[in-house]
Amino acid sequence: PEYAEYDRITPMDLGKIKEERPYLADTLSLYERYSGFKALVYNLVEVRAYHDEKCYPPELIEPVFNAFSSSFEIPDESLAALKDAMRFGGINLSGLPAKITAASETFSENEHEGIIFLISKPYFLWLRHSRGLNKSFWTDGRCPVCRSIPSVASLDAEGKRQLYCSFCETPGYFSRLGCPVCLKSETCRINIIEAEDEAGFRVETCDSCGSYIKSITSPEILNKYPFDLADIVSLPLDIIAQEKGYRRSSPNTLGMKKML
Repeated sequence: PEYAEYDRITPMDLGKIKEERPYLADTLSLYERYSGFKALVYNLVEVRAYHDEKCYPPELIEPVFNAFSSSFEIPDESLAALKDAMRFGGINLSGLPAKITAASETFSENEHEGIIFLISKPYFLWLRHSRGLNKSFWTDGRCPVCRSIPSVASLDAEGKRQLYCSFCETPGYFSRLGCPVCLKSETCRINIIEAEDEAGFRVETCDSCGSYIKSITSPEILNKYPFDLADIVSLPLDIIAQEKGYRRSSPNTLGMKKML
C-alpha cells in the first residue's frame, strides 16, 4: 500500500489545530516533520521486502538517514555513530518495543532513544503490513505484530475497546474491562481521570501496576484525527496522569514517554 492511507492530515489541518491549541504548536510542528519523514521512507521499497528483517537492509540505511536528517534538520555528522551502529548490526529494531539500548556522545539518553524510535517508524509500518493482523484480538494485551505495550485505546459506538500500537500502529480489540498492561481485571483498582478541556478523551489509571491508558471515548475524534495525532492533541492528559504518579508504558508517535 502507498503512504496515502496515513496522509490525511494536511499542513492546513495542522495549522488549524495549532490555532485551537497554541500550547501544542511546537509539538505539532515536530509531528509535521515526522509525517514528512515517514512518507519519504515508507515508499522506498515494497512492503514484502521486510517480512523477516530485524533492521533496515544495508542499501536503505543511507537513504533513511538522509531523509531523517533533512526532515528534522539534524546535521549528518551528528547521526554518524548511530548510522554506523545500524550498518554493522549494532541495533536490532525488532527488539525496540522491549528495550532500547544505545549510547551517544552527541545526544542525551532520552534524545537518543527518541531518535531511534522515530527512525524505526517506517520499519514497523512495513512489519505491520507484512503480517496483516489489523483488528485481531490482543489476547495478552500486547501488539501481535511487535509485542509493544499499548498506551492508547478507543471505545467505538458499540462500546468495544480497541488498543493501538505506538510502534507499528496496529489496532486490535481487547476486553472492555481491566488493565491491558498488567492484565488485572479488578475494576476497583481502575480510576478514571477526565479534564474539562479534553472532551472525548479520558485516562484510565491502574493502581495494581501504576500505569495508565489514554482512551478516546468519542468515535468522532477518530473521524477528525488519526489515532497517533489524537494521542498528541490530548497530551495534557498525559501530564495530569504523570503528575499523579502514573506512568505511560510506551511512547507516543513522536517518541515522548515522560512528559514531566
